[in-house]
Amino acid sequence: MSTRVLAFLAVALGGLGFAPEAGAHAFPTPTYVATDAISTVELSVPNERRRTMTSFELVAPAGLNIADVVATEGWTSAATPRRATWSGGGLPAFASTTFAVKLAVDREPGTVVLEIVERYADGASVRWPVTLVVTPADEPSPQLGIALVVGLAGLLALTIGGALLWRRAGRSLQER
Repeated sequence: MSTRVLAFLAVALGGLGFAPEAGAHAFPTPTYVATDAISTVELSVPNERRRTMTSFELVAPAGLNIADVVATEGWTSAATPRRATWSGGGLPAFASTTFAVKLAVDREPGTVVLEIVERYADGASVRWPVTLVVTPADEPSPQLGIALVVGLAGLLALTIGGALLWRRAGRSLQER
């Protein structure tokens, strides 16, 4: 190998040692919530840092209230209407876990952004946004009643028509 190639490899590999740590992310499931409903949202949280995560916090925007926090093994959870926290546990470097929360949605359809905060034993913290889509409420369509009536009328017409045909087909040639 030439000295240029060796020098390039040394610089490239040496730079990896000084590369910044990856940013934090949380992946919501589902990525949507319905207005005027309570939805459970699970947040898959990978610890992409080289140190243990000791606390996780979710801050809800206006129009979303935290109805309940789902317990996560090894963590102590607490909630107020706008904030949920999990603490007392430890998520090792490059591991992942899931935190779940029940959100009461009282806002118009559109997008909302939750604020997520990961905290570490050394006092460092990482904040990032998690976007959810608010969908219209799960209300039955006003056309559903009309469709049901039309469907029943059609079924009745088919039944009567079938009975008349059956009756007519059942007659002998002498009766016709």
